[in-house]
Amino acid sequence: MRTINKQMRMSKSDKKALETLRGEKPNLPETHLTPKEKDIVSSLYGKYIRKIDNQGHYEALYEMELHERWPSGPRVKHHEAKRFILENLLDLNHRGKMTDKQAQSFFHCMIKGIRQSYQHLIYFAYCESL
Repeated sequence: MRTINKQMRMSKSDKKALETLRGEKPNLPETHLTPKEKDIVSSLYGKYIRKIDNQGHYEALYEMELHERWPSGPRVKHHEAKRFILENLLDLNHRGKMTDKQAQSFFHCMIKGIRQSYQHLIYFAYCESL
């Protein structure tokens, strides 16, 4: 069985905070977050993802996303990039336990055509202990 690493498991309150933010204010270029909401995103990013950013010699996960543009043209902002990563982590937390066969299929499909930041997140969430 494969489960997400302990360090990457989100608490119920953190999951709820992200889900509430996702429901009330989707992560779109025209969505403006209040300073308190930006602080929530930054603190959750620091709590769960900062460990990954300090591993290896590649750039931080949110910096990989900063190179992207929205389909409408504007560049991705810092808090938007961090929300992308956190929402990916939230989805991994909802995935639950996987058998080894399910995990092998999942990893094979995911690594083929996904964003580099998501590849790193999957690696540290399931394979590497922090």
